[in-house]
Amino acid sequence: MHAFLLPGEWLVTGYFFDPEGGETTATGTAVVRADGEFPEVLDVTVELREVGHASYTAPQTTSYHLEIVGDRRVRFRMDSISLSAMLVGEGTFSHRALVLGYGSHDRRYAGFESFVQEKDGSIVACGCFSADGVTVKTWEVTMEPVELSD
Repeated sequence: MHAFLLPGEWLVTGYFFDPEGGETTATGTAVVRADGEFPEVLDVTVELREVGHASYTAPQTTSYHLEIVGDRRVRFRMDSISLSAMLVGEGTFSHRALVLGYGSHDRRYAGFESFVQEKDGSIVACGCFSADGVTVKTWEVTMEPVELSD
């Protein structure tokens, strides 16, 4: 299952594309921590420690709240400090995939993300984000679990 449901450290590689800036190759690490027990409620914190050539002295943190609302259905909420908006949406999940669609209450922001676990344990994540009806970012990244040494 996707990284929200599998806390740990992940190596992230892939690309981000925006119409104005073009394609950016990304390599970095993300740390996923969860409070609560899925499938009831899961509060997730994702810390982006570095991407590309940038290392952060303070990790870039995003918090998510996931809640089961029906058979293979999940409700999603993210408070975005950078957008000064709350993003809400719904999704569906299976034993190896999660798909989320979301937007802001004022419909200014909208997006979707999908996460699919491969046979080797890595996760392919892709998505698209738009503002005011214009696509501002798409991405496809692979997330590989980092083996922690004892």
